[in-house]
Amino acid sequence: MTLLLRTVVLFFAIATLFLGSGGERVRKHQSRSQPEKTVTVMVKKTQGRVSYEVESKVVTDPFAPLGELLKQRGEDCPVIVILPWDATFREEMDIEVIASKVGLKTVRSFLYKRDTGFMVEMKWGPSIPFTTNPPLD
Repeated sequence: MTLLLRTVVLFFAIATLFLGSGGERVRKHQSRSQPEKTVTVMVKKTQGRVSYEVESKVVTDPFAPLGELLKQRGEDCPVIVILPWDATFREEMDIEVIASKVGLKTVRSFLYKRDTGFMVEMKWGPSIPFTTNPPLD
């Protein structure tokens, strides 16, 4: 009888070890709030001048509105920056620097081409020395 009892106890110990009690999944699910709402920043160029829309509101300087959104949604709130196709690297970098100075951590930038209706994500990689034959990956 003790051999059978030991086998059953060992079986349940191994099953609990591999499958877990399920309590972790319940706690993780309970601690998760609703998915974070994305902050959208549109950069527009009109007659060579740059203007900004933060959450569909036209602003002259995006610093203050992004700071308010940081207070409301936290530093991990994702920020999507949409720039016109003819935007310069400086204009793209300016808005990323503003968002990082405010304290927002997750910023993704996209270039949008109105006539095709498509956009492309811009990703910054590591700096490499100038060469006419850069690495392929």
